[in-house]
Amino acid sequence: MKANIHTFQQVLYSPCQYVIPVFQRNYRWELPQWQRLWDSLEELQKAGKTGNHFMGFLVYVVDGTPSPSQATRFHLIDGQQRLTTLSLLLIALRNIARRLSQTELADEVHEDYLTHRRSRGVEHYRLLPKEHDHDAYLALVDEEPSIPGR
Repeated sequence: MKANIHTFQQVLYSPCQYVIPVFQRNYRWELPQWQRLWDSLEELQKAGKTGNHFMGFLVYVVDGTPSPSQATRFHLIDGQQRLTTLSLLLIALRNIARRLSQTELADEVHEDYLTHRRSRGVEHYRLLPKEHDHDAYLALVDEEPSIPGR
């Protein structure tokens, strides 16, 4: 096992795709978990605070043999609730930026952290939830009408 330290930005900005495997539970975070994450992010913004938010561990394994022609796919073994929640937060940030006519910010979030702009099909998405959450999440990323789901 090899441990590396990466920021959330480095994880999502990388040319990789994180796939939630079928054996993982569905997305389950509710208000208490969201609030705890938000509070810790707000704490970092206080005057005099330095450092990074400890996101916890992401445990993943490579899916097959990496190929230069496509994003390396990783099966996310641990950390899917946090990674999904932070991706949803980025979707909300992108949507608010669009409403405020901050097109450059909205496009940067969408193209650099939510999708691989040159890829098509399922490879287009940096995070690929499992079947139960799949369609609702992709609709949010694609800015399509809401689909029932978490």
